[in-house]
Amino acid sequence: MTAEQLARVLAGFSIGVAAGAVYLLLLRRSVRALVQRREAASMLRSAPARVAAPVLVLVLMARWDPLALLGSVVGLLLTQIAAQLSARTRSFEP
Repeated sequence: MTAEQLARVLAGFSIGVAAGAVYLLLLRRSVRALVQRREAASMLRSAPARVAAPVLVLVLMARWDPLALLGSVVGLLLTQIAAQLSARTRSFEP
């Protein structure tokens, strides 16, 4: 793998991590509204935006470069896995 290819993978990875962070931020806000106001509608209203952000990033990466797409998929998945592991180890208190 050349340095240019590695740079594309790393660029895609960082963009994938950012997309995962945006997804988690939107999800956290929706869950907080659900818990505080007991409104299930907040989860439904934000669902399209939560799903669209990572999908848009992956589509743009696929159009730019296949290696960047690979990096962004890995970054997005690692962000999701890390968030799940973090949520399992955290104690949830009301």
